[in-house]
Amino acid sequence: MLIEIIEGLKNSKSSIRRSAAKKIRKIKDPIYCPLLLDALSTEIHKNTWETQYQIIMAIGETKCHNALEFLYSILNIKLEPMVRLALSDAIT
Repeated sequence: MLIEIIEGLKNSKSSIRRSAAKKIRKIKDPIYCPLLLDALSTEIHKNTWETQYQIIMAIGETKCHNALEFLYSILNIKLEPMVRLALSDAIT
C-alpha cells in the first residue's frame, strides 16, 4: 500500500493525488509526513484547490509537526477559502 500511495502522490493527475491524500487521512500514519510535505510544496503552486485541501488535511491528520513552518509560510499566498480552512485545521 505504501508504494501505491507514494506513486499516487506523484501522479500527473490531480484526482489520483487527491485520492492518495484521502487514503493517508484515513490511515493517519506519521510515516507519510515527508511525502505529504513534498507533495504540498509542488501542489500549492497549481490550481487544484481540492487536492491542496486533501493534502493539507492529511498533514493535519498525521500530526506532521515538521510541516508547521511550511504551513505558516503559505498563509500569505492567495488561496481558495477551503484551502485556508484546511490550513487552520492542520495548524491547530
